[in-house]
Amino acid sequence: MSMGTRRLWQVALLGCGALLGMGSEVLAMPGHVRAAGVSSTVRAIHMNTRQIFRPSFTIQSRYAGAMRDGRFSNDGQWFVTAGENGGAQLWSVATGQRELDVRGHSGAVTTVAVWSGEGVAAPAKGGKGKGGKRAVSVGKRQGVLVSGGADGAIVVWNLATGEEQHRLTGHSGEVTGLLLTADGRRVVSGSEDGTIKVWQVANGTLERSLESGQGAVRALALDPKGAQVASAGEDGSVRLWSLSGGQALQNWQEGDGAALALAWSRDGQQLASGHKDGTVKVWAVGGGSRVLRDHEGAVQGVAFSPSGDQLATVGQDKVVRLWSLQGEQVRLRMEGHQQGIHSVVFDPEGGHLLTASADQTARVWLLDGRNELARLVSLRSGWAVVTPDGRFDGTLDGDLEDRLDAIQWSGEGHSFALDGFLEKYYRPALLGHLLSPRESVQAEAASEAGTPHITEGFYLPPKVTIAEPAVSAKNVALQIEAADQGGGIAETRVYHNDKIVEPGKGRKESLEGDEGKVEKITYNVELVDGENRFRVVSLSNDRIESEPSSVVVKQGTASGTETPRLHLLVVGINRYANPALNLNFAVPDAKGMLSFLMRSNAEVFKQVVTYEIYDGKATRSAISTNIADLYAVPAQDVVMLYFAGHGKAMGDQWYFVPHELQGLEGSAVQDQGISSQVFKDHVARIGAQKVVLLFDACESGAAMQAFAEFGNKRSMALLSRSTGIHIATATMGTQSASELTDLGHGVFTYALLEGMKGKADRKPHDNQVSMSELLDFVQQYVPFLNQKYETSAMTPVVNSRGNNFSVAKQ
Repeated sequence: MSMGTRRLWQVALLGCGALLGMGSEVLAMPGHVRAAGVSSTVRAIHMNTRQIFRPSFTIQSRYAGAMRDGRFSNDGQWFVTAGENGGAQLWSVATGQRELDVRGHSGAVTTVAVWSGEGVAAPAKGGKGKGGKRAVSVGKRQGVLVSGGADGAIVVWNLATGEEQHRLTGHSGEVTGLLLTADGRRVVSGSEDGTIKVWQVANGTLERSLESGQGAVRALALDPKGAQVASAGEDGSVRLWSLSGGQALQNWQEGDGAALALAWSRDGQQLASGHKDGTVKVWAVGGGSRVLRDHEGAVQGVAFSPSGDQLATVGQDKVVRLWSLQGEQVRLRMEGHQQGIHSVVFDPEGGHLLTASADQTARVWLLDGRNELARLVSLRSGWAVVTPDGRFDGTLDGDLEDRLDAIQWSGEGHSFALDGFLEKYYRPALLGHLLSPRESVQAEAASEAGTPHITEGFYLPPKVTIAEPAVSAKNVALQIEAADQGGGIAETRVYHNDKIVEPGKGRKESLEGDEGKVEKITYNVELVDGENRFRVVSLSNDRIESEPSSVVVKQGTASGTETPRLHLLVVGINRYANPALNLNFAVPDAKGMLSFLMRSNAEVFKQVVTYEIYDGKATRSAISTNIADLYAVPAQDVVMLYFAGHGKAMGDQWYFVPHELQGLEGSAVQDQGISSQVFKDHVARIGAQKVVLLFDACESGAAMQAFAEFGNKRSMALLSRSTGIHIATATMGTQSASELTDLGHGVFTYALLEGMKGKADRKPHDNQVSMSELLDFVQQYVPFLNQKYETSAMTPVVNSRGNNFSVAKQ
């Protein structure tokens, strides 16, 4: 395409990846371009759309799959889920975060088990495990996770590293049951091939193999003493075996309907079985049995409460039932799953149930409240935790189908991605809070009392369109219309190549008509060479984002783009006005970043323009003045802002502490600190489209608080998503110089420098490090350094919504 010729596409986005008008390509005429396919009907707002919108929860991702199993660890610190997307996931009960996603099977993971403790796993090596991404939790991970698959394989995973420890082969059919003995040293497996096998965890060797004689083995249960194992067969029988001798001890039942599920009571006196014909049988070890009937369809999961007086059952009819075994009646029915339920288990304390369903969710149920607490969705690298009222936690970045955009509230011709509800409903560590002691749950509920429940309905956010863009020379005039659909118009945002356009540049006209308020906004934006992607969203008064509208304009050719400059501002504060706040490594860290980027990037950047502020010169005023100097940086350049010093999270705001601040008390920080809102305002006015914010912060005592890092996570997520930039921050507790002498830097900055030196170069291993590669590396490498040097640094909080670009070459 010759210089000066442009192409424009008019795109309306509905939900996850659905495109309208994709083929409406037109050539730009000098001075004017009209977007094809835009008609008055697109902008029309009918009175019936002002009704309260009551959506349904939907998952739109090829990376999701039916959930097949879920289990708690022996100590109650962890639980695992697994399913047909090929992964097994480890979740922390303390924080509610997904800690591991391991993948070692060629198809579905059909059954899992987890044992937490010392002495059964190989020594942790640190770093990224073979199976998937690792993270570091508040509690120390030790033990093993065992997964069985439709491919007949069993994999033993090291909890600390996520690495595959052993692969157990021998079954010729799908693995249908997995059990770990109470000491975590043996694995018992059952398979559709009709065999039961016992394996040594330490070395992966087969200890014993039994021919069940039951046809396919459908389920296993281990007695609390670990001496006997029960197996359920396709032929309807339930048999009891000696684990040490391998001989059959008893045939509990024979019938025509297959037994699909088994559970042993904690006292070892009762065994329950679920059957294909919808019946549940409870067997007394001393003799006798009873039959429970209420299910419509097969019973696929059974579980005794820790006290042994209640039994939970699930199956194809999608209902969770809790039985009183004294009265042999259903005490509680809980609905919510949209398809059949494959498994159910109590937590060790007996206050919660975990279920896994074909509807692509695992769900946690609160028995005291008799309701669903949260639903869990596992994608490939991404995950989500969503409560019935709409609050959520999960993956904000990554591929469109591998983050929160893939989870949607849909219906009545509309589809709203979950992260469009970020400002009001995003709650980092949500599940951890919900699984906390009851007092914390009650306090959480009280604090959320004013938050509307999504499923009860909400007024629609505005309808946004981009009409008749006009291109002249190197500028485009965007004509934007935001029409109220009942929820009001609070704010309209324009993004150019993912970076927010300064809101003050728009000329706005508000009109009142028969169909409600309409805002017409005009932006004149300078184009860059290559592709210019414009995306517009509008927020309702409830801070819910509209479905976006997008336009793509091509200016010249991308190949003609000149090498960018890097504009680097570093701020480091070791010496504060209050000596009690003094630090050791903030200034060396800032100077280390400056030195590396100045000497090592001649091939990446045409020039490195530097600004540096240290110690007494790093006042609020000086920092703001230096950032303001970056407003005029051209769009094709890169701006990197690095800050090392004290930081503090307060509510939805995060504050960097300048030199003059005397203390870290709330009012002082709010009055004199530099808030994330201030950073947002600055970033919006910076002309560069590639902007990076890096914070290496120290917050005294923060590491002692289980949820301290998650305050940072929310404020940084709001900042990154609203501005379209890359952000990484790591908060450290009370600093000890001796912990970091070997590195010469704080762990966060050291990880950044090591990544830029080449360690962050991942596939396709092209001898250059992109910003997304660097941030991904830092997320994994900092926890490894934390363990190695026993520092109090927290897992970095990374939000990456900006343009990707090369930051270093080897």
